[in-house]
Amino acid sequence: MRASAALGRHVVFEGEVTDVRSRELLIAADDWTFAVRVVLPGVEGVRFGDWVRARGMLTLRSATREASLQLLLVQASVERIGRSRRAASHHAEVSRYARTADGARRLERVEHVGIVSTQGHGLRDVLATLQRAGIGHTLYEVDFSDSASIGAGIRRASDDGCIATLVTRGGGSRMELEPVNSVDVAAAALQSSAFTVLAVGHESDVFDVECAFDRTCGTPSKGAGLFAAIARSSPRESDVPVASRHTRSDATPKRRWTWRPRASLFWKLAALLCLGCLGYAFSDGYSRGLLVGRRECEAVNAPPPAPARTVPLRRSPKPEVSP
Repeated sequence: MRASAALGRHVVFEGEVTDVRSRELLIAADDWTFAVRVVLPGVEGVRFGDWVRARGMLTLRSATREASLQLLLVQASVERIGRSRRAASHHAEVSRYARTADGARRLERVEHVGIVSTQGHGLRDVLATLQRAGIGHTLYEVDFSDSASIGAGIRRASDDGCIATLVTRGGGSRMELEPVNSVDVAAAALQSSAFTVLAVGHESDVFDVECAFDRTCGTPSKGAGLFAAIARSSPRESDVPVASRHTRSDATPKRRWTWRPRASLFWKLAALLCLGCLGYAFSDGYSRGLLVGRRECEAVNAPPPAPARTVPLRRSPKPEVSP
């Protein structure tokens, strides 16, 4: 079917999902590449490697730097049929390196981490988180476009005696992160003697090699935060008592009596009583000061007293006495 014959018509095609981007979904069907808008209904559940069927109308999309034509699928409804044969066979091949329940390991203490990563892509945040937690690191720089290089970095970290290994890389398209999802990486993670953690891509990215790792984190920051949480929860060597680090089988050391001031209930009550007395004295003095000030204000603002009037005394006449 030619592109000129498909333009402006409703077509139905099937293809494998090769890349999921923020605005469009690329589907490779035979020799054509179709772009489907993610905002369309039914596209949210499509993942990398799925075999989908789409119905819709095709319009021409200009692509000057590419030899093949790209057609834009509008007004489409996408149905998810299942995983493609290639994706299904790859999943079955990687599943052979799944870690069993008996091989599950736990990390109770971490002081040094081997980081299998490349410069940039969220590495700065990882190193800052480990530095704040007081964890040392050794960087094993690899090429994330080559699965053999990633597997070799995991093996180098294990051969150097790293107790914990973090395989990390920041976000990107699924095509850029696909080399991580390989048999070489799964085999290296399963054969590693270190506690391996996979923190690659975004929170929504799911890889088949997760079954071979001891732990999987959605983002590089969460992977570094996992080791930081383990370091905070585990006691350091300086915090452990000397008796627990150097056990003696001959006798138990005698306990020396040392005087340590302890705040008993009596001293607490005495302190509360003193605070209450101070508060009462302060309030009483404050109230007395207010009373004296009020009296002074009343004395200043009171009118002067009127002068007292003098009333002359009248003498009563003496009674006359008859002879």
